Amino acid sequence: MQDAVSQAFDNIASAAPGPQLVALGVAAAIGFLIGFEREWSHRSESREAGKQHRTFAGARTFTLGAIVGGLAGMLDPTLLLAASGFAGLALFVAVAYWVRAQDGPQRGGTTEVALLAVYLLGCAATRGNLVLAAAAGVGVAWVLSLKPSVTKWAEALSPTEARAALRMLLISVVILPILPSADIGPGGVINPRTLWLIVVFISGLSFTGYWLARAFGEARGAVLTAMIGGLASSTAATLSLARAVRDRGLAPTAAASGVIIANLVMIVRVGVVLAVFGLPVLVAAAPVLGTGLTVGAIAAFALIRQSGAVEESPMPPDAEPALEASNPFSLGPALFFAAMLAAIGLIVHFAVVFLGEGSLTVFGFISGVVDVDAINVSVGRQAVAGAISPKGAAVACFAAITSNVLFKASVAWTVGGKSVGAPVALAFAAMFGGGAIAALFAFI
Repeated sequence: MQDAVSQAFDNIASAAPGPQLVALGVAAAIGFLIGFEREWSHRSESREAGKQHRTFAGARTFTLGAIVGGLAGMLDPTLLLAASGFAGLALFVAVAYWVRAQDGPQRGGTTEVALLAVYLLGCAATRGNLVLAAAAGVGVAWVLSLKPSVTKWAEALSPTEARAALRMLLISVVILPILPSADIGPGGVINPRTLWLIVVFISGLSFTGYWLARAFGEARGAVLTAMIGGLASSTAATLSLARAVRDRGLAPTAAASGVIIANLVMIVRVGVVLAVFGLPVLVAAAPVLGTGLTVGAIAAFALIRQSGAVEESPMPPDAEPALEASNPFSLGPALFFAAMLAAIGLIVHFAVVFLGEGSLTVFGFISGVVDVDAINVSVGRQAVAGAISPKGAAVACFAAITSNVLFKASVAWTVGGKSVGAPVALAFAAMFGGGAIAALFAFI
């Protein structure tokens, strides 16, 4: 230890002071920034609770901690002095936390841990990691300032939603990397990692839609409900809006415009899926999809103007939200979708081999009633692999979208009545007509 101290003083005597002073100044600034945030937060919490302000460490203590860390890192190249200083500080922090914890069982240790982080950041700043230390210091201060928001989110989050978020992380961070990446089965259409990546992607879209609905979709009117609900599940959005007419007095034209918008979002979602898993199919399908979107948007805008839904939904302020969001994510549907994706991939392969590419149109129409994502992903991947033509895959996608939209039109008419179903059917018919004309020019 004595040799290390002697070497430290020799380093001071021989080094140029300019860069070292700058690094030490950055270390001090990091300590002051984090310490100031801690002191300000504690004062704010004390004022809200009506208590006297008491804090373990404030701006001055944090600044001194960063300077001590910076000096320790600067004076001893072996880091023995820095490590000894950190051990001493950790012991001091542990004792201080134990003493402070006697005030109550709910005592947190954020400030104590932040002081240890400041010491290390000060050391890093004087060890040649100036930018990294400064960026990390700002990041630490920002994370510390998030406490009110984190508390609010934690209180608003239900156990079901918390478990759903953890499941989403499980399938994407834990399961996905360990799955083998090998093409197996007839035609090599089954790749475990690729299939699960598709599951993660599709589940992520629905998961995002759920949280958007959770944050913005409640009692915000038919238009916003439809836009958000269409991302999570256009079928669920269609059913919810139709029920809102029957049960909660939503204007039929507002519900009809919402149903159309939800299905326009579904078509956009199809485009996103094709862009990721079957870009040549998207290029071939773009004229038809673009025409359908344009015609549908015009119809929806006309209905919005007619109903006045663009300003505000006619539902009473205390009404239940029009979008009935279900369980945001569960493993069962994800596993089912993976199995369905594998099965459809095999069916598409055998259909092309034994029946020809034209059979995909019939299969797409049948499977689209249940789900459009699986068939679109399957034919998109086959087109990328060269097993089918992009135009043939695009036709199968159109067939799936057609049957899916027809099914939702029947749901709107059956549940919401003629006042909802008729304008929806007319708008969908116009979309199909425009798409058919675009297909004549694109495919013939």
